Amino acid sequence: MSKAFPFSINGVTFPTRAALENALEKLSKGPTAAHTQAAVDLIEEAKAARVLSTDQIQDIKKRLHL
Repeated sequence: MSKAFPFSINGVTFPTRAALENALEKLSKGPTAAHTQAAVDLIEEAKAARVLSTDQIQDIKKRLHL
């Protein structure tokens, strides 16, 4: 994998994997379905950018119930 972090998307920069995972966790626990969908979309963007491995993505989805 190439240098993945910092990872920037839509004007937001995630300096570390932990920062990305924290954002995903907050979105997944948001008050609306739109928040949950934003978490799913962000995971897909990270996957497309090869920022997270398939195993990491599966772990995150399982942990956050996405």
